[in-house]
Amino acid sequence: MVHFGEITNGRNISFVKYVDRAALLEMKKLGQLIIKKRRNVLAIKVYPNQERLRLLYDYKDGLLINKVDRNNQAKKGSVVGYVTKSKRGYPRRVTHIKSIFYFHSRLVWIWHYGEILLNMQIDHKDRDTLNDRIENLRSVTHSGNMQNQIRKGYSWETNKNRWRSRITINNKTIHLGYFETEKEAAAAYQNGKGKYHKIGEV
Repeated sequence: MVHFGEITNGRNISFVKYVDRAALLEMKKLGQLIIKKRRNVLAIKVYPNQERLRLLYDYKDGLLINKVDRNNQAKKGSVVGYVTKSKRGYPRRVTHIKSIFYFHSRLVWIWHYGEILLNMQIDHKDRDTLNDRIENLRSVTHSGNMQNQIRKGYSWETNKNRWRSRITINNKTIHLGYFETEKEAAAAYQNGKGKYHKIGEV
């Protein structure tokens, strides 16, 4: 089984760029990679494996904790990472390992299970993006993750780079608008429920 972020020939690679498709295919055989195309350059992000993460961190109550002092920015016993706003408008805990950006929730998953399967995402069951407790995380497909959002009346629209809110009345979908943040889209859905609930089932 291929491990997410682990190069199975023992090479420790965090971030590599390839323009050679033959080299890219070879890399895909060695480990599961995140690939983004940037100006015809394939940017490949590889996650640290479970052994590396457990060497660096302990886990407690949804947080990774530094096990040892590592330069002036990481002290033994301190919480890993910091909270920032994602491009979708909600808070996420993130961290950097060797200057490479990672979502904390994905590292928590790998710390526990050792891998993220191909084409799977790590989702928060309760939709609280800061609740990285392992019992609150689940592995889902992209479509499954989006369906979970759609059932709530809103979802992320990649082509618009916005959150879309919608409501269904008598099997007809009514578009409620595009929004900068998930919170705004959720509020629009709730307002829509109040407006349309007498018309039909939502």
